[in-house]
Amino acid sequence: MTFFSVIVPVKSLNEYVSENIEAIQKQKFANWEIIIVTDGREMSNWSDARIKIISSGVVSPAIKRDLAANSASGKYLVLLDDDSFMSENYLEIAFKYINESGAKVFGGPAITPRRNTIWQKASGACYESKLMSSSPSRYRSLGKLRLVLDWPSVNLIVRKETFLYVGGFGNTYWPGEDSKFCEKLNGVNVPIWYLPDLIVYHHRRTNLWDHIRQCSNYGRHRGKFARDKDKNSSSILFAIPSFFVFYFIAISMCYMLMIHNFSIYIPLYLYLIAIFFHVLSIVLRWGIFPGTLQLLYLPLTHFSYGINYMIGYMQDNLKSRLRK
Repeated sequence: MTFFSVIVPVKSLNEYVSENIEAIQKQKFANWEIIIVTDGREMSNWSDARIKIISSGVVSPAIKRDLAANSASGKYLVLLDDDSFMSENYLEIAFKYINESGAKVFGGPAITPRRNTIWQKASGACYESKLMSSSPSRYRSLGKLRLVLDWPSVNLIVRKETFLYVGGFGNTYWPGEDSKFCEKLNGVNVPIWYLPDLIVYHHRRTNLWDHIRQCSNYGRHRGKFARDKDKNSSSILFAIPSFFVFYFIAISMCYMLMIHNFSIYIPLYLYLIAIFFHVLSIVLRWGIFPGTLQLLYLPLTHFSYGINYMIGYMQDNLKSRLRK
């Protein structure tokens, strides 16, 4: 019996998919299959019989993963994105953890590859910041084994039996389909574990505009899920960027009205100090250019996320738009 079924949804075969498959083929643990789900019918570029390609039509990644899961022969489903790839011994680490714990659902960090461009590193560094992310361990290997309420499907392993029991993803959201899936797991008390050593590498957006568009989509969907009262989207941390937007509007009005009370600007000064230390930490880890770009990336990310969180919160019916 196959142990791992690796599921990769993608629009069409590309260089990232090839990199992804190459990393899987290098794994020491060899009891796996790969199911690549493309929009249209495509011929396989690989002679390995464990690599399968199926077509789904133009549908969301969630529907593609559900389709692949139904035809998967593995005991566990490994959910990856097309632009991610496994670290060395990834499957060996996962297999060992399953044998030791019997865990049904667990995931790990998705780290920015060192060979990414300066702009990609700037995007990844922004997500790593505690000023932006409620869980920096999604993007760096931090901390110890622990329970989480939510985890992204770029690096998530689920027992197939459990996946089918909750009805798979069963939604057309993108992004955010994984948050809805994890909310299903929370609803039936299936624990989701964070394993810091279970690392994949995830290519980031290649320019500022694509980064902002991605963050806007994250904010809009998280706001909608908060409106839905999803347990894993109800933290006040997700709403902080929206409060920041309101605060910035308020101090801008105070400035125009010539109100210069020092206490009004204290949160702004604290924010600027926090950005300074974030920039310094990124310079030390990623270099001068990704670090200084944080002066642009981080505030714009906060604004775009905060505004779109409010938009999503006010929407009854949010329709996701697939990336073209």
